[in-house]
Amino acid sequence: MLVLVLTSKNRNEMKLKLLISLLFIGIHGFSQNESVPRELIKEIKKISNQSLPNLTTMGKVADGTFYTIKNAKPAFYAYCGRVYTCRTSGCDTNNPSYSNANEFFDYFILYDKTPKIIAVKIYSYEATHGHEIGTKGWLKQFIGYSGTRKLSVGKEIDAISGATTSANNITNDIYVKTKTLKKLIAKNRNSYNLVCKQ
Repeated sequence: MLVLVLTSKNRNEMKLKLLISLLFIGIHGFSQNESVPRELIKEIKKISNQSLPNLTTMGKVADGTFYTIKNAKPAFYAYCGRVYTCRTSGCDTNNPSYSNANEFFDYFILYDKTPKIIAVKIYSYEATHGHEIGTKGWLKQFIGYSGTRKLSVGKEIDAISGATTSANNITNDIYVKTKTLKKLIAKNRNSYNLVCKQ
């Protein structure tokens, strides 16, 4: 049986080590935005070879958040959000306010400075059908897209049998979010110009 005898010196050393550990965890653990999924951080690290990318919230929308990435070229912007799909029993896809009864998936988009898409990834798929849209090969179609034209499944984007609703929903969401990002960039640029002119 091992018996650990703590002297007052050992207790003080243990307290000091515990305090330092808690401080380190507190500072390091909360230095990165807690709402940023680790999959997004991992992808930014992979693309930019940056050990700890610096993300700042740029704007929020109903089902997601836009970020500015400060030190991870070629990635300058990111969007991370949720897209709702339908259960196998069906739903009204024209209804803009989906209920909690719908299935969903979470994904992110990485943009370069222009902003053009450099990566799209689905990292959590909670729907029963349509998993095929999460494949790298299918998502690769969005790389280079800059929001200048509306995308249509079956035309610019390949249709997937059994994933029609999911394919349409993510395609539309990518179009809408890319347009929204461009507006946010223009708004921030105009705010910066107003401050500089004063």
